[in-house]
Amino acid sequence: MRGLKHDSELLREENEVLRNERETRMIEQHELEVKLDNYMRDYERYFDDNKRLRELTNQLRDEKEGALAELNR
Repeated sequence: MRGLKHDSELLREENEVLRNERETRMIEQHELEVKLDNYMRDYERYFDDNKRLRELTNQLRDEKEGALAELNR
């Protein structure tokens, strides 16, 4: 009987440790998901900025070529 009580207590303690570890992992997972969301928003913003800057570069290049063509006339 004492052995069973002891084993039961050990299992209860192990269960508590596992429960605490699970909660810790869930918190860590949530923090990582928040970070991922932030990184995805940053990526989308950088992607859009890059696209806008490429379009602006092309526009300015076209304007420059147009202005040079007028000067050469």
